[in-house]
Amino acid sequence: MALDIGSHVWLRRIGKEGIISSIGPDGMYRVSVGSLSLRCKADEIEKLSPSKMRQREKNPSSKASKTSERSRILSLDLHGKTVNEALEAIEQCISDAIMAGIDEIELIHGLGTGKLQRAAHQYLKGCKVVHAFRVLDNNPGTTIIHL
Repeated sequence: MALDIGSHVWLRRIGKEGIISSIGPDGMYRVSVGSLSLRCKADEIEKLSPSKMRQREKNPSSKASKTSERSRILSLDLHGKTVNEALEAIEQCISDAIMAGIDEIELIHGLGTGKLQRAAHQYLKGCKVVHAFRVLDNNPGTTIIHL
């Protein structure tokens, strides 16, 4: 089935239903899930047929309950990424964490030149859903983000 704007889709990573709101020139899909908007690749979403939509409404996925049983911290390793790639990954990770009900993210940026850490902290300062963030005392290559 073709993925078009307005299509109802299932987001495999977070176990939620959404609606495609736009398709970027890079082939990434912008999917609206409630009040959030997530960027997804085609292989991360599945178009829902009307019968699957009704079935999902009657039988909600157990993935959401499995998520709540998991640790309440999500980890993102930025090693080897450019600043732009890292910022996109952070944005996606924060969206995924919110959708999964996770309130803490472990951001592993490493030490190196400090570019990733500076860029990440600058981004986090302007991110409205981030309540606080801090560098670990015993590991300055890791930042903990509180949502």
